[in-house]
Amino acid sequence: MPVPLENVTILTVYFSGTGHDIEDTGKANKNNERPLGSFLYQNTKETDTQLKQGFSGTGLTNGVRGSIFGTGLECPSNRFIKLQNSKKGVGSLY
Repeated sequence: MPVPLENVTILTVYFSGTGHDIEDTGKANKNNERPLGSFLYQNTKETDTQLKQGFSGTGLTNGVRGSIFGTGLECPSNRFIKLQNSKKGVGSLY
């Protein structure tokens, strides 16, 4: 059975690249490239039914171990799960 749209909350999660800060304003580098995760995060508007969460790259948050092995992904994943569980009364999260 389809879920009525008024009962749906959309949670968009952005993971920035290894060496990028999710709060980066999206300034272009020397090749005119912009960090996509931070650009999308900055340009997603939150509403009552559209939530967003963003995480900086593991290279910034966990140094070399984060850059090479992805150390540090557990913390953002747990924060996402905690937010998702806290919003279940609002509607269905997919």
